[in-house]
Order: sequence, then C-alpha cells, then structure tokens
Amino acid sequence: MAHDPAVDELAALVGWHGTVDADEAVRDVERTLGIGLPPDFHALVNRFPTGYFSSFVTVPSPVRLANGNSPFLWEAQDALAVLREAADTAHPAYPAPGGLLPWASSTEGHVFFWRTGDGDPARWPTVFCDDELTGWGEYPGTASEFLRDVLTGRFTHEFFDPYLQGVEPDFEPEQQEGNA
Repeated sequence: MAHDPAVDELAALVGWHGTVDADEAVRDVERTLGIGLPPDFHALVNRFPTGYFSSFVTVPSPVRLANGNSPFLWEAQDALAVLREAADTAHPAYPAPGGLLPWASSTEGHVFFWRTGDGDPARWPTVFCDDELTGWGEYPGTASEFLRDVLTGRFTHEFFDPYLQGVEPDFEPEQQEGNA
C-alpha cells in the first residue's frame, strides 16, 4: 500500500482511521486510462473510500461496486465528456498532451483535475473549475496536499470558500449499494 505524508495529515485532520484495499483497483484504472496516476492518489484511495470531505469535496474510489462499476472511472469519463464537449482549447481533456484528468468533484459542481503534462505524475498540479467550466483556478501541489490545504484554509479560492468557511474538517464515507 502506498504511503504519503499529506494523506496521513489529511486523515488526522478529519479523524479518519480506516483503510481500503484499492491497489488492484488503481492498477485497473491506470490500465483502462493508459496512464499512471500520482503516488499520493494511490495512498489517498487506499486510506479513504468514496465519501465527502467537509460535506463538499468527494473523491470517488476506483474500487468497483457490486454492479461492477468503478465510481472513479464512471465520474472521470462523465467529466471528460463534458470537458471535451466544451471544446476549451486552453484546458484540453486527457488524453490530449497536457490534458486534464478529473480526480474529484464538489457538491456544487466544481471539478478537480490533474494537468497531465509533466511526465512525472507526482508533479501534476490540481486544476479546478466552476460548474459552468468558465472559471478556472490552479494549485501547484498534489491532490492530497490540495485537500489538506483547502480544508485547513491554507489555500483559499472564491469557488469554494463560501462552502467551507466555518466548517470543521471531517470525512463522511458514502454509503453505496453493495458495499459492506
């Protein structure tokens, strides 16, 4: 199982002690997408199931449900289709060179992507957009660092600040049909 200090800090911040066996599911997603995913993401999805951080951000798990669907793949494919339809040449969709690959979303319709241009996934920044795909922002660190810094207020942005001000960092796993 992968390990990442930001994931450990995030788990401590939200009081989460669980783990998930997601290694094979991540490898399956990587095979399906044709690209290796960042090491911190491996650690993140091996620590947290699909769920909600501070009732705002959800990171879908790659682990398949009883119906055989991977929440991560399903949500990524949906977000990629919307991005491709928008034909935003400043923010091309993966697999275009440097294309955006979604890894999370918010309850308000924001989407959080990796910019895949760097050959080392550990250096992919987080790029995010509003629900209309018209406003954009970027965070230079990893997905796990982004979550930690957004939940602690170390990183703020007008897109999500109104939803997180005064909210204590927490994590609530999503109850999914077929999951034990």
